[in-house]
Amino acid sequence: MTQYSGQITVSGVTNFPDITCQVALIKAHPDNTGVVYVGNDGSNTVSVTTGYPLSAGEALTIVLEGNLEELYAYPTVVNDIAAWLLLDK
Repeated sequence: MTQYSGQITVSGVTNFPDITCQVALIKAHPDNTGVVYVGNDGSNTVSVTTGYPLSAGEALTIVLEGNLEELYAYPTVVNDIAAWLLLDK
């Protein structure tokens, strides 16, 4: 069975799950107290200088090359949460 949504706890550079998809919605959990940076800087990591910032409750839609695992998250507050939803299944 395909998983269509989920959440990851971001305690450092954390990649999203290994799930095939083309389009995903990524949202910073509304209870977060910091900023979660999302992206991939080309060397399979992300940081505050290379990621797209998401404050609590903010979201972005992203087109991928085939796998959610291509994305990484990095928190300014350890254990903030990033939620995801597949939009192409």
